[in-house]
Amino acid sequence: MKVFLDGKWLTLDKARAPIDESGFLYAQGVFETMRADNEKIFRLDAHLERLINSSKLVKISLGYSKAQLKDIIERTVSLNNYSCLCLRLTIWQGLNKAHISVITRKYRPYPQKKYISGFKAIFSSITQNETNFLANIKASARLHFLLAEQEAKNKGMDEAILLNTKGDIAEGARSNIFLVKGGALHTPDKESGPLLGITRGAVLDIAKGLKIKTYERKIRPSELFSADEAFLTNSLIGFMPLSVVEKKKIGSGKIGRLTAAFQKKYQENLKKG
Repeated sequence: MKVFLDGKWLTLDKARAPIDESGFLYAQGVFETMRADNEKIFRLDAHLERLINSSKLVKISLGYSKAQLKDIIERTVSLNNYSCLCLRLTIWQGLNKAHISVITRKYRPYPQKKYISGFKAIFSSITQNETNFLANIKASARLHFLLAEQEAKNKGMDEAILLNTKGDIAEGARSNIFLVKGGALHTPDKESGPLLGITRGAVLDIAKGLKIKTYERKIRPSELFSADEAFLTNSLIGFMPLSVVEKKKIGSGKIGRLTAAFQKKYQENLKKG
């Protein structure tokens, strides 16, 4: 496995970085997680644009252009001979300059039956602060999400749903959330505090193509239980049905008609990169 670190491609055991810098000590950094299928990365430009914008907001002088980052990622993918890869591009602050790394691993998807039965989730006790601009940045500081995810695992669940300070749904610990009601799509708006995921954006585009009405708005937790169906998205899992929340079934308790249609369209788009 080859990784990229500060201008060099190395084996993982040879990659070393200082531990006395703010990027390591205080998590001053941003990252993007991507998936490559047959060397094609889904919405690579969107990932890079978000990372570049985020680096400015957390006061990191990147030192790399979008074109350079794209070349680094594509070369890293080509050096690792897997048909499907997970990649993480990380930028973090050093003493005098920013560090950059790209690490990879073989992508191991959930079993296909999981994409039928769906995820089970809880409402986390961890709150998302929607008033903090960092809520909309994929920052290295992810402790509250990790704690929420662990909370779900401790209860035998797949995902944790975070509410914001107003009690509205913000997002999953590692996903965006969508509800289907009366043939229309509903998802928390930016002001509710979710990270505006790359796959979330793909959902909105697919919905437009399928002529499905979409509403980005405030969503109360109770609305989940009256939804016809629900699903979660992120760059690795793609589209995952949300079948159970707090031990209560959502809709039929398995994949719904619109979720299946989105899954199919997403798989088609994934092959195009």
